[in-house]
Amino acid sequence: MTDFAKRLEMLSPERRALLETLLKEKREAAAPRPNIPRREEAGAAPLSYAQERMYFLDRLQPGSAFYNMYQAVELSGPLSAPALSAALLELTRRHDSLRTTFCEDAAGLPAQIVAHAPRHADLPLVDLSELPEGQRRGVAAALTRREAHRPFDLERG
Repeated sequence: MTDFAKRLEMLSPERRALLETLLKEKREAAAPRPNIPRREEAGAAPLSYAQERMYFLDRLQPGSAFYNMYQAVELSGPLSAPALSAALLELTRRHDSLRTTFCEDAAGLPAQIVAHAPRHADLPLVDLSELPEGQRRGVAAALTRREAHRPFDLERG
């Protein structure tokens, strides 16, 4: 008999039941979750609660970007703009939420139009190599902040 089995036998029935419950919960949490099925029908669909919140905030203060969340990532080495563009196109192809816009349905209620066709993102490239080394980070940070505070157009994408 293993040491674990000996210790298990020493547990009271209540503690053994608690252990079994905890182990079952851990197994269930580790089990792969089923994929959410892709919505097959076309046309407008109701908004999720998070989308309703975003829609409300956009209507409350149009042109605001206070619901934007951003994260800057510093890359080093040569950048292949075509490869980055292709990667972003593939990302938008795979994730419907990145191709979803909002509208109002026939009853005037907010709705979402899911799965517009993926399209290439405009990637403005700014070459900072002409600036002195000490100024590049500051200029890059300012450009990042400016982009992060640009509002989304929820109706046109």
